[in-house]
Amino acid sequence: MSDVLNILVADDDPVVRHILGAILRGSSHTVDLAENGAGALQALKTDTPYDAIFLDMMLGDMTGAEVLKSIRDSGVTSKVIMLSAHQRDEAAKLNADLPPDYFLEKPFVASDVAEALMNIGF
Repeated sequence: MSDVLNILVADDDPVVRHILGAILRGSSHTVDLAENGAGALQALKTDTPYDAIFLDMMLGDMTGAEVLKSIRDSGVTSKVIMLSAHQRDEAAKLNADLPPDYFLEKPFVASDVAEALMNIGF
C-alpha cells in the first residue's frame, strides 16, 4: 500500500468511522467520512474521485446495498468494500444481486483493512 488513496468511509457508527479513518490516515491515505447513506451519496457528487469506498451494510437511513446500487447506477467506478457484522457468506447472500468488490467483517484490525485494500488491487 505505497500509493496514497482517496477513500470514503460511510458508517453510521461514529466509533467505527473514527477507528477506520485513523487506520487509513495512519497509512497516509486521504479519508472523507459520511455518517449515513445520504452523506455518502452527497460526497460522491463532489469533485473528489474516490479510489475506494468502505460502506457499512446497515446505515441509519438506508442499506449499504441501496447505496451501492445508487453508486453503480451513477457510473461511479470506485472499488467498494462492504463492512458487515454478519459473517462473510451471510453478507454475500444479502448482496447477491449487486455484490461489492470485497467484504470486511466487523470487528476488524489494521491488518484486515490492509488486506481488504490489497484484495481490491491497492
